[in-house]
Amino acid sequence: MYTAEKAQYWAFIAEQNPGERNFRKKTFLRTSATPGSFAWTILWFANPFPTEGANVGKAELVLHARPNNNGGRHEIRVQRANKWDCQFWDLSWQHRPPAVGPHAVWSKTGKVRDGENIRIDVTQVLQEVASGAPFYGLILWGGTPGEAMAFDGTDKYPPSLEVTWWTNPYAPTDLAPATNTVVATPTPVLRWTFFDKAGRTDIAQMQVQTADSQNSFTVPSYDSGQIPTTLCEFNPAEHDGWPQISTGKSLWWRVRIADGDGRWSPWSQPARYMYHTKPTLEMLAPQEGTIGDSTPPVVWKATPGTGGPVKAWRVMIVDDQQRVHDDSGIHHSGDTSWTPSKPVPKGVHHWAWMYVWDEYPGRVTTPGDPPYRSARRGFTYDPVHATDTYVSGAKAVQRPGTPIVDITWGATGFPDGFFASAGGKRWTFDGKQRHFTVTVPLPKGHRQILVGHLSNGHEFVEQTLDVDVDFRGTWIIDESEDSLKYVAVVDDLDHDMTQPEISSKLEPLGARHAIVVVSAQHGYAGKLEGKLVDMGDTSDLRASSFADLLMDWKPQVGKRFTMIIENLSFQVMLSDIQMSGVNREAGRMWRASCDFRQVDNWLFKGGVL
Repeated sequence: MYTAEKAQYWAFIAEQNPGERNFRKKTFLRTSATPGSFAWTILWFANPFPTEGANVGKAELVLHARPNNNGGRHEIRVQRANKWDCQFWDLSWQHRPPAVGPHAVWSKTGKVRDGENIRIDVTQVLQEVASGAPFYGLILWGGTPGEAMAFDGTDKYPPSLEVTWWTNPYAPTDLAPATNTVVATPTPVLRWTFFDKAGRTDIAQMQVQTADSQNSFTVPSYDSGQIPTTLCEFNPAEHDGWPQISTGKSLWWRVRIADGDGRWSPWSQPARYMYHTKPTLEMLAPQEGTIGDSTPPVVWKATPGTGGPVKAWRVMIVDDQQRVHDDSGIHHSGDTSWTPSKPVPKGVHHWAWMYVWDEYPGRVTTPGDPPYRSARRGFTYDPVHATDTYVSGAKAVQRPGTPIVDITWGATGFPDGFFASAGGKRWTFDGKQRHFTVTVPLPKGHRQILVGHLSNGHEFVEQTLDVDVDFRGTWIIDESEDSLKYVAVVDDLDHDMTQPEISSKLEPLGARHAIVVVSAQHGYAGKLEGKLVDMGDTSDLRASSFADLLMDWKPQVGKRFTMIIENLSFQVMLSDIQMSGVNREAGRMWRASCDFRQVDNWLFKGGVL
């Protein structure tokens, strides 16, 4: 409803004349905020709505201004008058009413024209009256020190009120999800704000509608009907028929409610949300259970949703009481792993919580569906009782007819790293690697190979592999490249080699035995002679391949090779490489010879025997 009401009584009172009564004596009203010269105006209206039980949509106090040529700031404040101790015609500064309730403020900078309409929004002030507060009039005073305002106080231009009000509840507001927001589910929980100043203020029923556009609610795509409720909430997943929109599409919706007296509100303004899926998240590490790493790497795999790839992530290490032990903070990157900096205490259960965001513009939280995707893993650090393992399917397989052994395994988790050791050699790998292959030449005999993981700088052996290595001939192997190259020489049974040394013999006077002092030992040295023959069906085991390699190595003076003679394996340099064909076997068999000298890693380098 709309009501326009003129003031029935008005008067102004002045601090300078505290006993003066101006009721019906002046044709103007005024306000002033000048100390020592304060002036108030008091207005009284008959209520333009029921004393109780109305919702005030809009209320404006309208004043007819007198001119003011001051170009500065002008301000008028309005507040509800409280009960006072005299009649309206006896009002004076000495007998002025107190002011209560919220303030309404009007302001302007610049000159005020004669007859200019001053409209002051007093909706909040009058809503208190509509909600049951007693009405004793309105008090107007100045808000700018040193400034005074005047306006008409005549029957021709009396102060007036213009009020729009009704007794039904207000239309719901604060709809969520709101317009231009993005949700991660096609059936988001809908919420709104219910506001009813009049009558029964409890919510009793609701009705929700959807449409394909803002202007097509005359033929809604969904109508819930009138549903009893006490909550400002509607969950589409609990009701049949909700429109199933596809990703990237939008849906408009609106709602109205009824209060406990059965009065329905107007429909809310429509709101539109868009549906885009969030990334999916798979947590790969740490392993659940008891582990041997106090700072276990946290590793994850995120698959983009229709809202795009992950643009931000966060990891938190918390205990069972939700106390944060370590926190990565939010990182705006596409990383997939993070290692805590603070070791967790031994024997205390912790959780690794993982969060990822696609940061799609407008994405919002809806009940039960935050804007991020999360996952968690629980673990307890105890190096003595750790059960975490990361090595899977480890194998050691000798290549037929050769001393070459291929070691392979897979990863089932993400420790700090992996390692393997065999024949006095050791290899380490990054913990993010998933598949591993190590190729190593080993001498004859029973050999053990260790495979395991690294945590906090320590090795944990997970599998011990046994392999019985057997082959024929002497092998020269080039390990300088990723792919091994090798030559086999057969019929070299004498193994003509020595261990050259520098020694001196001392015969002390009176001694029954001489003393031999060895000052240097130069490792194995000798000559290798034999034949090059086919050692297998693959091209790398053909005699012709061996011959080509020896010719390639001949000019490479100082190149290091691994030589394996039965159960011995050592590093050598080659010299004087010679080859010749074998009668009737030209192109299929060669005689070969070379001198060799061991380098590095021999056991003795001087001393007394």
